[in-house]
Amino acid sequence: MRTIKQESVPASAWINDAKPVAASTDAMILVFQNEMHRGMIDDKFRTLTERAIASNNDHSYQIITLLNHQWEELKSNFRSNQSDEDQNSTQETEQAEVKEEEDRLITEAHKLVGEEFVHVIDDSPSNS
Repeated sequence: MRTIKQESVPASAWINDAKPVAASTDAMILVFQNEMHRGMIDDKFRTLTERAIASNNDHSYQIITLLNHQWEELKSNFRSNQSDEDQNSTQETEQAEVKEEEDRLITEAHKLVGEEFVHVIDDSPSNS
């Protein structure tokens, strides 16, 4: 903020509404409450803002500007997708564990009575 203010007082006033909410190795998300502030930074002061951020870090960042309600929606969708992925991963892990246990049971049955006497019938829902 100090760097922006030193270069442009108007830019400093416009970005005063911004809140950095997320960053990756090459991008930073700035969230604004007001569309006019977001628009001014996005349209008029983007280069200055990116240059100021780069001067205070080891490398440059592309800025992504969003309004608060857009950020909240994006965050909510991300969390929902993560939850779905976690649930799918848990189900896959449980299925793999069940399959492994079934394989151990079949192997043990083969050892106990011989392969010629063991007939495996797969009645799992995925094979119906």
